[in-house]
Amino acid sequence: MVKAVILAAGVGSRLRPITDRLPKCLVVVDGEPILHWQLENLRGLGEVVLVLGYRSGMVRDYLAERRGPRVTIVENVDYETTNNIYSLHLARERLYGEPFLLLNGDVYCDPEIYRLVLSDRRGNIVPHDSGFFDPEELKLRAAGGRAMEILPKKTGEGECDGATIGMFKLGPTASRTMFDVLEGLMKDRKQRRHWFEHALNVVLKKTRFHSLDIAGFKWVEIDTKEDLEKAQLFRFDGGG
Repeated sequence: MVKAVILAAGVGSRLRPITDRLPKCLVVVDGEPILHWQLENLRGLGEVVLVLGYRSGMVRDYLAERRGPRVTIVENVDYETTNNIYSLHLARERLYGEPFLLLNGDVYCDPEIYRLVLSDRRGNIVPHDSGFFDPEELKLRAAGGRAMEILPKKTGEGECDGATIGMFKLGPTASRTMFDVLEGLMKDRKQRRHWFEHALNVVLKKTRFHSLDIAGFKWVEIDTKEDLEKAQLFRFDGGG
């Protein structure tokens, strides 16, 4: 059964002063925390691994008061000096060789995107939006329906096939490959400050991933006040 991992250890400094008092995954959108909407859309999965760091106690308290999918918490105690590549590495014990959905803790999107990605039988999926080229988002280069490379945020419209959305799906083989790559990279402490897409690019060269264009659906990674304002305007059936 497919699992999921949510990477939510970071400080969320660009959302200050909101994140001075709470972690980004508990920032409220449409009346509920971002994490609420993510967990609602992950109901039915075998397990959700939640990697926490900054103000993790608040998230634990929140989870204690709600029902939902089974959540296993992993702590990144080094969240101040590492990035989400290290948070993902810490989930190895729960996910190695298992198919899983990889999700940033600030993703707020149309529930249909979850359904499309989780129901896609091709195993390894990179959702992307071919109509969105915001300089705040990482980009994707695809060819013949295959995801070839994650590109820097500054990549121009004519040099890529759209933006990635902070969500990826890995089948069993890709899962093993990803954690093997991470195991090697994490031996160098400097590598711990990268985004996980740094490791994913290595995996893309070893394992076939399919691109899935979700253009037309609403989504946002909530990094800034402007992103939060954008998210507050979204309305989805059943919430985000």
